[in-house]
Amino acid sequence: MENLEIAVLRNAFLRPGMVGLDGSFREYVAFIVGFDLGLQQDLIGGFSEWIANRSGAGGWSLVWPVLVLREAGLESWNKNGWHALSREDDIRAVATLIVLLQEFLDADLGRR
Repeated sequence: MENLEIAVLRNAFLRPGMVGLDGSFREYVAFIVGFDLGLQQDLIGGFSEWIANRSGAGGWSLVWPVLVLREAGLESWNKNGWHALSREDDIRAVATLIVLLQEFLDADLGRR
């Protein structure tokens, strides 16, 4: 049985409109941060460190959205900010976020 928090995240990715999202990377970032804070839990605590360690490229002081973009191979966001990604880059960033978050949560739940 899947825990409720993970089920909510999974449904947000499958049906973004049901939680008021447009499916963009920036809205997923806001949703995940707000969801985590609203639960008063640490659902994604350690996510930044996990990504930095996984990649082996460092970045310990970077926030997880920036690390996700780096994992997606996106560097052009630096010019306009990650809030203004092209449609193609946005799709790529969301796909990378889904994969990384699922891997992190699977690994994290295995430790609990």
